[in-house]
Amino acid sequence: MGARNCQRSCIHIKSDGGRCRANASTGSPFCFFHDPRQAQARAAARRAGGIQRTRKATTLPVDAPDRPVTNAADIFGLMAKTINEVRHGQLQPKAGYVIGYLASVALKAAEQSALEARLAELEAVVKTQLTDIGLEPGIGTEQFAFEFVNQKVEDSDHEQQR
Repeated sequence: MGARNCQRSCIHIKSDGGRCRANASTGSPFCFFHDPRQAQARAAARRAGGIQRTRKATTLPVDAPDRPVTNAADIFGLMAKTINEVRHGQLQPKAGYVIGYLASVALKAAEQSALEARLAELEAVVKTQLTDIGLEPGIGTEQFAFEFVNQKVEDSDHEQQR
C-alpha cells in the first residue's frame, strides 16, 4: 500500500469521546491543532489570520476619477490601465480581477445596446417601406414585408443572371 494509506491519525480524544480524524504530524502522535509542542505556532497562525481579516479592502482613492465604460474603446482603455497597475504593484490582483469581470459585463451590455439600436433602425426602415407601398404596419404585415423583400431579391438575382 502507498504511504498515504499508512498515515497515522491524531491520538487526541475530543470532548464527545471520539478521536480526532486528522492525520498526525510527522514525528508526533498529534495533528497540528492538538500537538502541545505547536501551541506557539497555532497562536501565531491565529494572529496572522486575525490580522488578515482586519485589513482594509482594496479600493481606489475616493478622489480617483471615474472612467467612462460606454463602448469597447473605453473598456479596452480601462483594461489596459488596470493590467499595467497590477503589473506594477499599484493595484492588487484581486481588485484587477473584479475590474476585469465588471468590464466584461459592461462590454456585453454595450454590445446589447448597439444591437437594440440597430434593430430599432431596421424596424423604422421596414415601417417606412410598408407605409410607402400602402400597408399599415402591424401584426401580419411583417410576414408580408419579409416575403416582399425576398421576392425583390429573387427578381434581382434573375435579372443579374440574364
